[in-house]
Amino acid sequence: VLRYLYVYSLFFFLFTYFAGVKIIGHDASVKIGRNITLFCHLTETEDNLIHVIWQKQTRENPKQETFLIIDKDGKTEHKNDLLDKVKFIGNITEKNGSVQLLGMTLLDDGIYTCIFIFPSGQNQTNINVTVLGKTVNVILL
Repeated sequence: VLRYLYVYSLFFFLFTYFAGVKIIGHDASVKIGRNITLFCHLTETEDNLIHVIWQKQTRENPKQETFLIIDKDGKTEHKNDLLDKVKFIGNITEKNGSVQLLGMTLLDDGIYTCIFIFPSGQNQTNINVTVLGKTVNVILL
């Protein structure tokens, strides 16, 4: 009986603890060659942030991969040679993990994931990014 009471209490605590947590972020579109800002802001928590991780799954690489890690001091670690293409523009103390992606191509079209990591767990959101290009009509003779 005590074991079930413990499990129930733990579940109730975790549910109520994370129930109010929200990540503000939204899908976005951009014209080819332009820059895009991906907003990712966590609200309703006082938990200490360990770091923010950005991942992507694109036309170029359909496997989800990490491309940026931001630690609790705001220091960034770029992955996959994207140093010149990604800028952290958020504020870690405000739990704002927003980034700007530069010079978007059609291959950058895909799903971008913002993950906030805490000692107690993680919260994440997916942002669908659509890169709009020129359409070309081809006539086959």
